[in-house]
Amino acid sequence: MPDNGQRGRTAVDAWLDGGAPERTGADLRAVDPLGFSTFTKLDLPADSAQKSTELLVSGARYGDAWAVGVQLELGGVLLGEIRTEVSSEPDRALASVLAWVEEYCESSGLAVTQAENLSDQFPAELRPFQIRARFLVVPRAGVS
Repeated sequence: MPDNGQRGRTAVDAWLDGGAPERTGADLRAVDPLGFSTFTKLDLPADSAQKSTELLVSGARYGDAWAVGVQLELGGVLLGEIRTEVSSEPDRALASVLAWVEEYCESSGLAVTQAENLSDQFPAELRPFQIRARFLVVPRAGVS
Protein backbone atom coordinates (compact mmCIF):
# COMPACT_ATOMS: atom_id res chain seq x y z
CA MET A 1 0.00 0.00 0.00
CA PRO A 2 1.43 3.42 -0.86
CA ASP A 3 0.40 4.93 2.48
CA ASN A 4 2.05 2.14 4.47
CA GLY A 5 5.46 2.99 3.00
CA GLN A 6 5.26 6.57 4.30
CA ARG A 7 4.24 5.38 7.76
CA GLY A 8 7.13 2.93 7.75
CA ARG A 9 9.64 5.61 6.75
CA THR A 10 8.30 7.91 9.49
CA ALA A 11 8.64 5.16 12.10
CA VAL A 12 12.18 4.29 11.00
CA ASP A 13 13.18 7.99 10.99
CA ALA A 14 11.86 8.38 14.53
CA TRP A 15 13.72 5.26 15.64
CA LEU A 16 16.99 6.42 14.02
CA ASP A 17 16.62 9.84 15.67
CA GLY A 18 16.48 8.10 19.03
CA GLY A 19 12.73 8.34 19.24
CA ALA A 20 13.02 11.50 21.32
CA PRO A 21 10.13 13.85 20.73
CA GLU A 22 11.07 17.28 19.50
CA ARG A 23 10.41 19.93 22.16
CA THR A 24 7.92 22.48 20.94
CA GLY A 25 7.07 24.24 24.22
CA ALA A 26 7.73 27.95 24.47
CA ASP A 27 10.90 29.31 26.08
CA LEU A 28 9.46 30.29 29.46
CA ARG A 29 11.93 33.14 29.96
CA ALA A 30 10.62 34.78 26.78
CA VAL A 31 6.94 34.62 27.81
CA ASP A 32 5.16 37.38 29.71
CA PRO A 33 4.10 35.86 33.08
CA LEU A 34 0.63 36.20 34.52
CA GLY A 35 -0.05 37.84 37.83
CA PHE A 36 -0.57 35.36 40.64
CA SER A 37 -1.36 35.05 44.30
CA THR A 38 0.63 32.56 46.33
CA PHE A 39 -1.63 30.46 48.48
CA THR A 40 1.07 28.20 49.90
CA LYS A 41 4.65 29.27 50.51
CA LEU A 42 7.44 27.70 48.46
CA ASP A 43 9.63 25.62 50.77
CA LEU A 44 12.54 23.79 49.11
CA PRO A 45 14.52 21.14 51.00
CA ALA A 46 17.31 22.52 53.22
CA ASP A 47 20.01 20.72 51.20
CA SER A 48 19.02 22.69 48.04
CA ALA A 49 21.49 25.38 49.12
CA GLN A 50 24.37 22.89 48.73
CA LYS A 51 23.47 20.96 45.58
CA SER A 52 21.53 21.03 42.33
CA THR A 53 17.84 20.29 42.76
CA GLU A 54 15.41 19.36 40.01
CA LEU A 55 11.90 20.72 40.54
CA LEU A 56 8.89 19.37 38.69
CA VAL A 57 6.04 21.75 38.01
CA SER A 58 2.54 20.61 37.16
CA GLY A 59 -0.77 22.34 37.04
CA ALA A 60 -4.22 22.56 35.62
CA ARG A 61 -6.68 25.24 34.64
CA TYR A 62 -9.73 25.38 36.89
CA GLY A 63 -12.34 27.68 35.49
CA ASP A 64 -10.08 30.31 34.00
CA ALA A 65 -7.29 30.43 36.62
CA TRP A 66 -4.32 28.07 36.82
CA ALA A 67 -3.41 26.14 39.99
CA VAL A 68 0.23 25.09 39.73
CA GLY A 69 2.37 23.15 42.19
CA VAL A 70 6.09 22.46 42.61
CA GLN A 71 7.39 19.05 43.69
CA LEU A 72 10.61 17.05 43.68
CA GLU A 73 8.79 14.24 41.86
CA LEU A 74 5.35 13.91 40.31
CA GLY A 75 2.97 12.72 42.98
CA GLY A 76 5.45 13.73 45.70
CA VAL A 77 5.10 16.21 48.53
CA LEU A 78 3.93 19.63 47.42
CA LEU A 79 6.68 22.21 48.05
CA GLY A 80 4.47 25.14 47.15
CA GLU A 81 1.57 26.14 44.97
CA ILE A 82 0.26 29.25 43.27
CA ARG A 83 -2.95 30.31 41.60
CA THR A 84 -2.65 32.63 38.62
CA GLU A 85 -4.90 35.36 37.37
CA VAL A 86 -7.48 34.38 34.78
CA SER A 87 -5.95 33.24 31.47
CA SER A 88 -6.33 30.57 28.82
CA GLU A 89 -2.57 30.71 28.02
CA PRO A 90 -0.69 27.72 29.47
CA ASP A 91 2.80 29.05 28.68
CA ARG A 92 2.06 32.27 30.57
CA ALA A 93 0.98 30.20 33.60
CA LEU A 94 4.32 28.33 33.52
CA ALA A 95 6.19 31.61 33.12
CA SER A 96 4.42 32.79 36.29
CA VAL A 97 5.69 29.77 38.21
CA LEU A 98 9.20 30.40 36.89
CA ALA A 99 9.03 34.02 38.09
CA TRP A 100 7.77 32.85 41.50
CA VAL A 101 10.54 30.23 41.86
CA GLU A 102 13.19 32.74 40.70
CA GLU A 103 11.97 35.25 43.29
CA TYR A 104 12.28 32.58 45.99
CA CYS A 105 15.75 31.64 44.74
CA GLU A 106 16.93 35.27 44.75
CA SER A 107 16.21 35.53 48.49
CA SER A 108 17.60 32.05 49.24
CA GLY A 109 21.03 32.16 47.56
CA LEU A 110 19.87 29.96 44.68
CA ALA A 111 19.39 30.37 40.94
CA VAL A 112 17.27 28.67 38.28
CA THR A 113 19.71 27.62 35.55
CA GLN A 114 17.30 25.63 33.38
CA ALA A 115 13.58 25.95 32.77
CA GLU A 116 12.20 23.30 30.43
CA ASN A 117 8.61 23.47 29.22
CA LEU A 118 7.29 19.89 29.13
CA SER A 119 3.64 20.59 28.35
CA ASP A 120 4.04 19.02 24.92
CA GLN A 121 4.05 15.65 26.72
CA PHE A 122 0.27 15.98 27.03
CA PRO A 123 -2.03 15.10 24.14
CA ALA A 124 -2.90 18.21 22.09
CA GLU A 125 -6.48 18.32 23.35
CA LEU A 126 -5.30 18.53 27.00
CA ARG A 127 -2.62 21.21 26.52
CA PRO A 128 -5.03 24.14 27.00
CA PHE A 129 -5.88 22.70 30.45
CA GLN A 130 -2.72 21.00 31.82
CA ILE A 131 0.88 22.14 32.11
CA ARG A 132 4.21 20.64 33.11
CA ALA A 133 7.78 21.93 33.38
CA ARG A 134 11.13 21.05 34.93
CA PHE A 135 13.41 23.61 36.60
CA LEU A 136 16.99 23.09 37.73
CA VAL A 137 17.86 25.07 40.84
CA VAL A 138 21.50 25.41 41.93
CA PRO A 139 23.39 27.27 44.65
CA ARG A 140 24.11 30.82 43.43
CA ALA A 141 27.84 30.34 44.08
CA GLY A 142 27.79 27.65 41.37
CA VAL A 143 26.35 30.04 38.77
CA SER A 144 28.87 31.69 36.48
